[in-house]
Amino acid sequence: MPKTGSARLLMKRQQALDVPEVATFRLLPDLNVIKVGATSIIEGDPEPLLALVQEIAALSKEYQLLISTGGGERHRHALDIGVDLNMPIGVLAVIGAAAPAQNALILQALLASEGGIRVPPEHFDEIPVYLASGAIPVTPGMPTYNYWEHPPTEGELPAHDTDVGAYLVAETFGARTVIFAKDVDGVYTDDPKTNPDATLLTSVTVEEIRELPALPFDRPVLDMMERARTVREIRVVNGTKQGQLTAALAGEDVGTIVRAS
Repeated sequence: MPKTGSARLLMKRQQALDVPEVATFRLLPDLNVIKVGATSIIEGDPEPLLALVQEIAALSKEYQLLISTGGGERHRHALDIGVDLNMPIGVLAVIGAAAPAQNALILQALLASEGGIRVPPEHFDEIPVYLASGAIPVTPGMPTYNYWEHPPTEGELPAHDTDVGAYLVAETFGARTVIFAKDVDGVYTDDPKTNPDATLLTSVTVEEIRELPALPFDRPVLDMMERARTVREIRVVNGTKQGQLTAALAGEDVGTIVRAS
């Protein structure tokens, strides 16, 4: 008797489970993914933003860089309107990708004289070519789940935001580092903007910070780090302080390193 579709699918899944572990191949082992926060940097005072752009331009002569952008207030405003209109989660994810794309265009324009080039998600496969030519690819941070965004376990907004997108790019390419450039010095025991007694944590594991009341990056990144094959740590630095990004890429003790458990 021929097997039904369900039986064949079950057999394929069992066969997949029996496949032995294989070595992971890093596509771009020298790549450094830099996520530039929108609310914290792009939408803030122009001086720190322009200083960071100059720092990125100088670093691109020594390091292979890919810049990823956040969405900021326009991003949140668009999502709020979508929620008010009862739009499904997949549509919200598509709407939410607009502002990060605009911010990528802004950073590309500021980096144009240094070889900055905006790379939309549909041209993701061209990034290695641009890197090989010495350019600085700038991508919007929103992950490309689009209409297939996962239903959130709580709340009405997409769980996977721009920090997740930047991390997934790094994990996909097997990058050397992924650095979140924010407007705080790293991960604290609480939000340092509202609690002056919050303590800076310089080196922590995913498990140690899961229950913290505030994080300077999207929480789903923690889950992805524990399942990752290539990028098992991230670093958070203050992008508004000139030199922190340079120190982080050089491996100096700056910001916060978060490691998978």
